[in-house]
Amino acid sequence: MNRYCRERFIDLVPNQNSFGHLTAWLKREEFKHLAESENGFKFPYGDTHWGWCDDPFSLNPLDSESLKLVESMYDDLLPNFSSGMLNVGCDETMDLGQGKSKEACERLGKGWVYFDFLMKVHELAKSRDKRMMFWGDIIIQYPELIPELPKDIVALEWGYNVDEPSAEHCEQFMKSGIPYYVCPGTSSWNSIFGLTDVMKSNLVNAANRGKQYGAIGYLITEWGDVGAWQSLTASYAGFCYGAALSWGVEQNKAMDIGSYLSRSVFHDRNEVMGRLCLDLGNYFRHEQRTVYNGSGIFRTLYFDQLTDENTELQFLNLPVMEQVEFANVKKYVNGLLKELDKAEMRCEDADIIMAEIRNTIKLVLHGANLGLLKRGSWENGDRGSRLESMIEDLDGIMENYRRIWEQRNIKGGADDSFKRLTALRSQYEAALNGARNA
Repeated sequence: MNRYCRERFIDLVPNQNSFGHLTAWLKREEFKHLAESENGFKFPYGDTHWGWCDDPFSLNPLDSESLKLVESMYDDLLPNFSSGMLNVGCDETMDLGQGKSKEACERLGKGWVYFDFLMKVHELAKSRDKRMMFWGDIIIQYPELIPELPKDIVALEWGYNVDEPSAEHCEQFMKSGIPYYVCPGTSSWNSIFGLTDVMKSNLVNAANRGKQYGAIGYLITEWGDVGAWQSLTASYAGFCYGAALSWGVEQNKAMDIGSYLSRSVFHDRNEVMGRLCLDLGNYFRHEQRTVYNGSGIFRTLYFDQLTDENTELQFLNLPVMEQVEFANVKKYVNGLLKELDKAEMRCEDADIIMAEIRNTIKLVLHGANLGLLKRGSWENGDRGSRLESMIEDLDGIMENYRRIWEQRNIKGGADDSFKRLTALRSQYEAALNGARNA
């Protein structure tokens, strides 16, 4: 991959989490002792705590062995990259101060404990002739520390809502003389197929803020939160639109994204697919009440499952969708499904793209039907037959999901990706057995 990028004059920057987001490592017995909180932590968001995580998350910044683990990661990873940059992560250290560093954070301040470890990571990167990039969401909470950052560092100011990244944060980095990127996103994660209107506003806003406050770069982010249920196709619009905006926001903010996708990405003779992808990404508009960073249909499938009695939705403080909202989404997406047959794509991966979109539509419809089922709409038969139909439908979606996944991704991630759908199927089975025995 590095050689592929170099031949096309692309700088492929390695990315290695070096503080938080290390659950996969810290769950292993040989590394668990390096965790800040070995037995879990509370999720802090603003002044509230909305749940408990059973897993470790961040390194203990006070243990010298933590730095040695990061060093070994770099030594394994960096020889495979020719880039002079290294993204070390260091974002969302949500458990810092809840475990082994609690006393130090109370005595010195959480900001200084974070800053000290960040500077040690910086030395590791510098000693390997890499310019360090890091996510700026933690350091921005301690503006007095920003001027203390070395000037060879690059901060990454991220934000994915329509009015983000923050103008205040951008101005803070600019005034402190710290080079930084603005980092919007494709809005594809936690949504099944993106949030088109949110994506567009977020990308435009980031370009304007970066231009106004002297950002040195524009990084379009794409994440795989809680399983990466979105297909690659869901992110094409964000990649293309963001790329155009990064070169000229005034010239390109009104570009016809759908037409560009149809002609230049999908090679669709009938110019249907680009517009359809944008329309599919706006199904969330029919949910009436939007929730930050995701769609209601996704949350229904992932959190508000058949037998959860909305408990997870309640502690997450998410609005419960009404029956009419599910019915509206179902009607809207069924209309898009009829349009799909009009596409005549000629791109190399046309078959995969078509399979991705068909299965995506089926998953959205399944979520709408699940919502109708939970809210008491038992159309098309009695409870038992409806549950049997839901099981059959979900089995087909999961089978297609796995086949598509393995055409795009490594095989090992599929089970982890849709384990929540597997749990939903088990709930259907339990409910069906209950209906049969009633």
